[in-house]
Amino acid sequence: MKTVEIDIKQIKVDDGFWNKRIRNAVENVVPYQWRVLNDREPGAAPSHAVKNFKIAAGMEEGEFYGYQFQDSDVAKWIEAASYSLIDEASPAIRAALDEVVGILENAQEADG
Repeated sequence: MKTVEIDIKQIKVDDGFWNKRIRNAVENVVPYQWRVLNDREPGAAPSHAVKNFKIAAGMEEGEFYGYQFQDSDVAKWIEAASYSLIDEASPAIRAALDEVVGILENAQEADG
């Protein structure tokens, strides 16, 4: 069996059912998740996820808060936000991605 590689940018979904869900993810879900990860969403339980990285990066003072595995929520958001930019160039999502990647770079220790 021959394997064929396809660039993800070559794949276009054009279906009434999926188009609504993709648009909702780009316009609502990804921005909502970003607000939650930054403790900026009224009514949502405090996440502290991004703040933990800022503390690790020396960008803020404080103590680690939350579950030890919640940093994966930030990684999952990065993945979702990145995929959302494939079909729609959202300046707000791009700016948030640039911000969080910068925070992660600063939090990274020399030994990995």
